[in-house]
Amino acid sequence: MPDPTPYLLPDLGEGMAEAEIVRWEVGVGDQVARDQVVAVVQTDKAEVELPVPWAGVVTALGGAVGDVLEVGAPLLELEVASEDAAVPGPLTQVRGGGAARTRVEAAPPVRKLASELGVDLARVAGTGPGGRITAADVRAAVDRGGAPESGGGSSERRVPLRGIPRAMARNMAEAWRTVPHISLFDEIDARPLVDALRAARDLSGSDPLTLTAFFARASVLALEALPLLNASLDDDAGEIVYHDAIHIGLAVSTDDGLVVPVVHDAQSLGLLALGAEIHRVTAAARAGGLGPESLRGATFSITNFGTEGGRFATPIVRPPQVAILGCGAIRPQPVVDDDDVVAAPALALSLSADHRVVDGYHATHFLDTIAALLREPLTLLTER
Repeated sequence: MPDPTPYLLPDLGEGMAEAEIVRWEVGVGDQVARDQVVAVVQTDKAEVELPVPWAGVVTALGGAVGDVLEVGAPLLELEVASEDAAVPGPLTQVRGGGAARTRVEAAPPVRKLASELGVDLARVAGTGPGGRITAADVRAAVDRGGAPESGGGSSERRVPLRGIPRAMARNMAEAWRTVPHISLFDEIDARPLVDALRAARDLSGSDPLTLTAFFARASVLALEALPLLNASLDDDAGEIVYHDAIHIGLAVSTDDGLVVPVVHDAQSLGLLALGAEIHRVTAAARAGGLGPESLRGATFSITNFGTEGGRFATPIVRPPQVAILGCGAIRPQPVVDDDDVVAAPALALSLSADHRVVDGYHATHFLDTIAALLREPLTLLTER
């Protein structure tokens, strides 16, 4: 019998050093086909399905769910089928009483939450796209009595920090430790912006246009005028790297945690095309359908916490980027109207920047440029 062949955790790009095992799709003794997905892992950016490059029988797993493996460590071992052996198709795994297990559509963190709360996903009706089960569906099942009660009258519950929340926690902590932040704030009369959004929606077709498209378009024009804020810092080389392309990361809250899909080459898109692409990537992020390439390469980020009702915040810069724009809720505020002060919708803006690269002058100039563009939103309707 030949020695088992190790399948090593591959380098998935962008300086990845390790990954967390989120879910095993196979177990020891299972027969697998070449290119069959055997595991789902969480990098610092995304959940990734890993297919095995050979057909054969699994003889060992490299860790348990929640374990973190370094790149190059054995993910599993496989007794590889001989070259002239028939390559089997993917097998339905059989558990318990011998019945085939029906696949439940739910993201790995949702499965993990269900396991921690004792919820059987097979009994939960999904409300997400295509019947996908969301974290809210799992919690609703608990509220309806779909999970066993904990004994002993305990008033606390511990949930392992895994998957996307764990990656986010590590990334944000590292960003806060390494980046000396500078933050600025502004507030503008949003009446022209609200009117422009209403008018532009009539032109946008089937994809709903949102204010985020205006924020992104204003950011593109401001970054073209002030390319320092579209740069990145190569700390090891002691160099500021200026980027010709503008790749905008958009912070999106999902049932699985915060993810940041990227609109690549945003400088080549007009407002309506930008709005359509934003709609596509955010919908895919919430449905859990984004690949790693859609989460990489951002040169500037936007977080629209106004959708949650927030006003001002100090967004955290994610290195090697040097700036992030925060947009708050539009609410009635006292606004100067010629010689009068009136109640009108006002938009709160926040900018955080890496003070090693961006000084107060450039940060102020950039935020002023964003504010001026949003005060005259018709300038953003000009297509490429």
